[in-house]
Amino acid sequence: MIADNFGRISEWMMKTAVVVDDSPIELLMGKTLLEKLGYSVFSANNGEDALKLIREHSASLVICDVTMPGMSGLEVLEATRSFAHPPIFIMASSLGDAEHAVDCLRKGAYGYLTKPLREEQLRNAIDDAMARR
Repeated sequence: MIADNFGRISEWMMKTAVVVDDSPIELLMGKTLLEKLGYSVFSANNGEDALKLIREHSASLVICDVTMPGMSGLEVLEATRSFAHPPIFIMASSLGDAEHAVDCLRKGAYGYLTKPLREEQLRNAIDDAMARR
C-alpha cells in the first residue's frame, strides 16, 4: 500500500509541466494540449516567473518560447542546468529555421517545435525526449 502511494506520487510529479510564453494565446494552447496529455500544468509569461514555478513544482517538463522580452527561453534553459533534477525542455518558436533549432539542441533542449503547437507534434516531441532521457 505504501509503495503504491509512492508510485502514484512519483507518477504525478513526473507529469508536472510548465509552459512559458509571452503570448497569452500560445500559453493557453500549450496548457490545453499538455492537460489533454495528462499533465498538471503551470504557466508563466516570462522567464523569471518560469524559474520560480519550475522550482516550486519540481516540473519534469518545460515547453518554452525561445524569444521573450527580458529573460529569453535559452536563458531559462541554461539557468535550470544547475538544478539537481533539471526538467526536460522542449523549445517552441515561430522561427522555423534550422539555425535556431540546432542552437537550442546544442544548449540542452530535448526538442524544438514551431508554433502554433499541435497535439501530435507535441506528443511526439515529448515521447522522443522521454526516450532519450
